[in-house]
Amino acid sequence: MFWLLIPLCGLCFSCSDMNELSDRFLNREETLYAEKVDSAAAHTGFKRIEIEVRIKSQRVDFVRVYFTRNARADSADIQVGNRSEPFSSIIEGMPESEYIFSLVSFDRYGNRSLPYELSGKVVGDRFLNMLVNRPLLSVDISGASMTVGWGGAPSYALWSELTYTGTSGQPVTALVPADETRTEIRDFGGGRPKYTTLFLPDENSIDTLRVDASNLIVFKEQGILAANGVTSTADAILESVTSLTYPLTVQSLADLAHFPNLKTLDLTGSGQKVPVYTYPAVTPKSGVGGCDYLPFIAKMNPETVTDVSTLTDLLDAGTLTKVRYYANTTGLDGTLAPYVASGAVEMAITPDEILMPYELYADAGIQDIAYCSVELTYPAIDAPNAAGLQNIYKVKFVKSRPTVIFALPRDLMFNPQEYRYLKLKIHTPDKDAVDLYPDNKYRRAWFRFMNNVWAEPYIAGQQYWDVTRIFTDEEMDIWVNVSIDLGTAIGRKNRVIWIGLNLEEVNDSGTSVFTENIVYYLADIRFSKNP
Repeated sequence: MFWLLIPLCGLCFSCSDMNELSDRFLNREETLYAEKVDSAAAHTGFKRIEIEVRIKSQRVDFVRVYFTRNARADSADIQVGNRSEPFSSIIEGMPESEYIFSLVSFDRYGNRSLPYELSGKVVGDRFLNMLVNRPLLSVDISGASMTVGWGGAPSYALWSELTYTGTSGQPVTALVPADETRTEIRDFGGGRPKYTTLFLPDENSIDTLRVDASNLIVFKEQGILAANGVTSTADAILESVTSLTYPLTVQSLADLAHFPNLKTLDLTGSGQKVPVYTYPAVTPKSGVGGCDYLPFIAKMNPETVTDVSTLTDLLDAGTLTKVRYYANTTGLDGTLAPYVASGAVEMAITPDEILMPYELYADAGIQDIAYCSVELTYPAIDAPNAAGLQNIYKVKFVKSRPTVIFALPRDLMFNPQEYRYLKLKIHTPDKDAVDLYPDNKYRRAWFRFMNNVWAEPYIAGQQYWDVTRIFTDEEMDIWVNVSIDLGTAIGRKNRVIWIGLNLEEVNDSGTSVFTENIVYYLADIRFSKNP
């Protein structure tokens, strides 16, 4: 018998090696795995999360959910009990975060499944603080009727709950869908209605979040109240207000009703600034305003003040104990007159004369830059014999119709009922400087009192009246007192004072070159109660 020896790749095993290799495989136990989770979902909650699992097999005892909480490994069990149903469990006390969960099944023998990974999130205070109530556009209340105009609903919003006292005296809650833009209530019984918006962090969230209730209030005079430091409708803010100041630009008094502890109301605008109005023409000083409210200023259209009954209701109830105002400025004189005798309304004492603030000066280029411009210096420190004078303007002529303009913003006008006279001091140049021009062209001050500057776009109708002051030889090159009676301006709406230092001619040229420097000085421009 012959044996054929074939080498196996140069490898040779001894009997002991072969026995060791076979023992290693024969003695190894088979690894058994529990059934793996078939599907799972994580449902967002507030400081908690719900884990839902589906298992088809009936051989799973529980599912252990592994995750990291507060930087430490943690776990929670979902009991299955060898059933094939959807199962869920809520894990409480979860910090706000994004999570990765590892789900491992265990059977009754202790066998584990391969892991099933799942992502989810938990919301908390940070997310809640990001939510705000749905914005309000308008709230109109008239008797038992209340109409609310809603702004667009924020992200995640479900609906809003509007709570109020009904006409029956019982509390009422109305649900307002997120897509509703107008809500009408017909049984409003008074008081301060509130609303809150409810949110769902995502479509599968287990928790509906509710923000703190807000007062159902839209301030009609938000700018005015902000100037008083009131920028919130929160109860604590509304109840802390005991005094308010309203300027002449006020349009509505309805907001007064929102302040239960309001005791004093100042209608003079004291401490606030006249708004700035900017003319469209670009000149060195195109804007007017920014000065204090002064009693020579009145409201242009006093009839536009609405909700006056809110003011009288508070006075009649004794809630509002003091109202202060300047006569003939707001259009409320007749309304407030019955309360003067009782002391509830005080007519503020006004000075006999008030200087015109420089903030009301506007470059004449806004009227006509080709004809009316001047070179103005303020304050003029080179004015002759200026001791005791205030607010001195130096006016150098550069165009053929030199003009100085003072004006108020569009909603305001001058108040000739209280201050009937416009007074100022004018210092003219030497007569030889102006006698070069025929017809005493530059020996006069020409006053116009107008509603609007002609250069304003889309403005029609110029109610104005003219007063001309011609200077004699003896009045040249000295300070001259000028007093203008504004009596014919009473009943008109004059917000522009136009001072032309010339005789206007149809054929004059806007490009005139003055052979001599013609310089006027104006000082002590003021409003006076006396001639």
